[in-house]
Amino acid sequence: MTYATTTDLKGKLRLQYAGCYTGATADADAAVDLASAQAEVDGRISMRWQLPAEGTTVPGLLKDWTLTLAAARSWLRTAGGTSPAGLTEEVKAVRALLADVAAGKFSLANVGLAPASPDGAASASGTGLDVVVNEAKFKRSQLSGW
Repeated sequence: MTYATTTDLKGKLRLQYAGCYTGATADADAAVDLASAQAEVDGRISMRWQLPAEGTTVPGLLKDWTLTLAAARSWLRTAGGTSPAGLTEEVKAVRALLADVAAGKFSLANVGLAPASPDGAASASGTGLDVVVNEAKFKRSQLSGW
């Protein structure tokens, strides 16, 4: 599932879209930037949350983050290759939030994502309590003499 489309990116960049993406490959290049941005978002949130984000609508927060990161990538395609200051600050804020998600300081439970288990496997949620049991690797009887 993709969080944002090229149409969404056109809406975010407005007139700058034509300056960032030119020629016959404009929409394909935009799709590459969107895929790269989504991979960055997914990479960070998958450290704490199960992917993909499911449901009939993509959570707006994930879409906004993806569009912001893709917009920054789009400016790298221009002659100057630098993002506007406002966009640069927005990207820093998104990456800070993604770091908070990965560190467990920002919860995505309200956007429909289930927590990932400590070993990275999917965990089943009950009615408000998740229990993950791992078999002990070392037992007291194995450690005698140490």
